[in-house]
Amino acid sequence: MNLPIALNSLGTLYDGFVLCGGRSHRIQIYPANKKEKTNYKISCDWKLRHKLKDYLPLLKERLESCNNLDGFLSDLRTLIDNVIDHTPVNHFPKYYDVICKDLEDIGWEKIKSISPQFRKIELEFKDANERTHILRINVTDNYPQESPEISTELPCPFIPLWVPGGSLLSVCEQFTTSLEMYQYLWDSVDELKRECWILEPEHPNYSCTSLRISLGKNCSLKIQVNPLQPDELPECHFLGSNSVVAKLQAKYQQGYEDWSENLSILQNITAMIGVELPKRKDRDTETNIQCGICYCYRLGTDIPNEVCNEEKCNQIYHHQCLLEWLRSIPGVKQSFGVLFGECPYCCAAINVKILAT
Repeated sequence: MNLPIALNSLGTLYDGFVLCGGRSHRIQIYPANKKEKTNYKISCDWKLRHKLKDYLPLLKERLESCNNLDGFLSDLRTLIDNVIDHTPVNHFPKYYDVICKDLEDIGWEKIKSISPQFRKIELEFKDANERTHILRINVTDNYPQESPEISTELPCPFIPLWVPGGSLLSVCEQFTTSLEMYQYLWDSVDELKRECWILEPEHPNYSCTSLRISLGKNCSLKIQVNPLQPDELPECHFLGSNSVVAKLQAKYQQGYEDWSENLSILQNITAMIGVELPKRKDRDTETNIQCGICYCYRLGTDIPNEVCNEEKCNQIYHHQCLLEWLRSIPGVKQSFGVLFGECPYCCAAINVKILAT
């Protein structure tokens, strides 16, 4: 590190340059009172002052207590060599200009949030029906030679095509094209949310392709939609007492061939099983959703999925609640991993599988 040189024989006035962070900075040291030659002051450019800002009180104290300026300059050199030059400096990443250009091409109004270092970016897009979708981008150090990390909520994984030197604009164009693929699926799910009572998940997001819909009388329908062909007949599985499920299953077997790609999922289901689906607002009068043992709907992430087969009862239970209940009763029979006992409500025969852990 270069040091300022004395400009007089008394060593009370120094002027020169110091090397800090790979750059030379001019620095002057002179007495505040020319007559007394005491209370020295330091003058330097604002860049060096910024680098020294955390150490200014220490430097001021050392300058006031030193016997001569040579000792102070030696301490300054030690501070810069061993502390400041070894402290990581927060510079903007090398891809900063490229990111700014990309965001300008995409449109600044699309930005939902951005980190101070431009490393994490959230962009907001609207689909054809004004639904809001968030595209999360995590830029790597090698951008744009290396693809950024992308995450979003779509029914299928979104993996954009990337070539070295690519741009975020290309990613966004591929994303908006992907949004167009799922309009039918999202329109159908929105209709189900409005017109039905969706048991699971409680709040479907844009990646959801599996729904459990209440059919009333403690019976439900689980559908699994193919996101690439959402207008085709989905996988259907009825849950409930054997007597109720058997009737619905028979209607399904008779009507599934009439599934129409011109109708929505709700319209097809209603026509296929001939049942008017209860709405969420009707839940208090249409069906009981609480477990008959713990009197709760959710047990951790589980909801009641065991049903008494007695049609006049149809009480529902969490699998774990019913399993523990039957295990607590002396004399309950067990065969091939199944417990056989009585419904806690009506005493009708009921059984539950012992799931492997």
